[in-house]
Amino acid sequence: MIRGKFLLSGDPLCEHVYDIRRRVFVEEQGYPLETEIDEHDKMSVYALVLDDDDTPSATGRLYIDGEDRF
Repeated sequence: MIRGKFLLSGDPLCEHVYDIRRRVFVEEQGYPLETEIDEHDKMSVYALVLDDDDTPSATGRLYIDGEDRF
C-alpha cells in the first residue's frame, strides 16, 4: 500500500526527500547541485511518498512565497 508522510524541515526523514531531489533534479535533469537546496527549504513542508515496501519513492515541497502564495 502506498502511503505518504508530511514532514517539516529538520525531520530526520528529510534525508530521503533530499536524496530523491538530488537523483531527479541533479543526476537526471542536470541541475547544479549547489542550486538544488535553496532559501525555501528551511521553511517548507514536504510530502514523502513511500511504496509498498516503505521505500521512499517520490516527494513534493510546499512553501509560501513573498506574496503569500503557496
